[in-house]
Amino acid sequence: MIRTALFISQSGRVYFGEAALDTAGREERLAYDAIKDVLTAAQHRSELDETIEATIHNPASVPLTKRNAITLFLAFFTRAALRASKGTKKEIRRSIAMPVFEKNKQQWVSEELAESLAQAHVLAGHFGDGIFESIDLREAIQVLQNEDKGARQQLIADPPTVAEPIAAVAGHLLHFTPDGNARPGLMMVVDVGAGTTDIAMFAKGQVDGVVTVRHVEGSKVSLPWAGKAIDRALIDHLVRSGSGGERLRTNLEREGNGQPLKEEIFEERKVTRYGVSSSLDDFLQSKPMSEVVTEIQRGFEGTLLKVDPSFFKRTVAVRFSGGGYKLPFLSGLIKTESLLKKGTRVRMRKAQQHPPWRDEPEFSGLYNQIGSKFHRLAVALGGAYYCADGRDWLQLEDDMQRLG
Repeated sequence: MIRTALFISQSGRVYFGEAALDTAGREERLAYDAIKDVLTAAQHRSELDETIEATIHNPASVPLTKRNAITLFLAFFTRAALRASKGTKKEIRRSIAMPVFEKNKQQWVSEELAESLAQAHVLAGHFGDGIFESIDLREAIQVLQNEDKGARQQLIADPPTVAEPIAAVAGHLLHFTPDGNARPGLMMVVDVGAGTTDIAMFAKGQVDGVVTVRHVEGSKVSLPWAGKAIDRALIDHLVRSGSGGERLRTNLEREGNGQPLKEEIFEERKVTRYGVSSSLDDFLQSKPMSEVVTEIQRGFEGTLLKVDPSFFKRTVAVRFSGGGYKLPFLSGLIKTESLLKKGTRVRMRKAQQHPPWRDEPEFSGLYNQIGSKFHRLAVALGGAYYCADGRDWLQLEDDMQRLG
């Protein structure tokens, strides 16, 4: 629930999360919030060696690579976890959820993130709670360059990374109790995050008290259309509605790159800035937002077309998760019966949105505390659970080509 952003001030200090946005606003510049996006866009790991644009994001004399930016933010994130109420021990194993990538990319991204997590732990220990104020960029880079890798503690979980749709499934299955044998059920997870909408279909079955979840071959995809795309669409819509041109756009972008505007318009059903107003209905029907909706619909239907028709002899339960899980247009993706171009008839229904443990008395307090945030936390909770020892009943196996 922490903003994935950092900001480098004119003096070479690095700020993270909300502090990054606040400081960027005071200096009338933009925070760097493409920390996850660089992994999604990169075709080769060498692209992580590219430096952050100095004229926009790094006025300091010390170069900062994209890989460095990922590591610095993970150090902040690590320290935040350790400082939390009843925070984890410093020696706790850790993992990270990531978007869905094709096999080769998944391998090198996983290796890069595992390395960054190990380095992040060193940085978090070096700067301590001072990282919540700001840290010196030059000092941080020197710590990374002079790190003694042989002295590292082994803190990476097994596996070190987990794909976000898998984590979302594991989050839903928290405290699930296997009850014997069961025929396979089909689930399509649509995880609408900040940078990507991740889609994957799973076949889930039980045999002798073990729940096995298998990817459906061809069903995994990451779309670069999600929360940030909606932020940009809202700014585009307001600029088109007003007369301020690029100056209006600059002013709107300074407010968290549009995220606070989006949250306001979805909560209050209207937003007003710099003399320009829009209702939620007008925004949802606008051309910029329609393009986002169209891309997500196209990605969802395209994923179904890649799946072997044998899976659609059963009804597919579609589950939404992530910060955008209740966006109003998502329910339109689920059609009781849909005929695809290949002549395949697909039956769908919306999966039960609440986690199975909601109605268990011993977890009522927990649900009252995080129930409204569960879908935003599902990937984090599920990723941690999947990489922990408590998942011995939950197995993930290779892709499943067809359903017998």
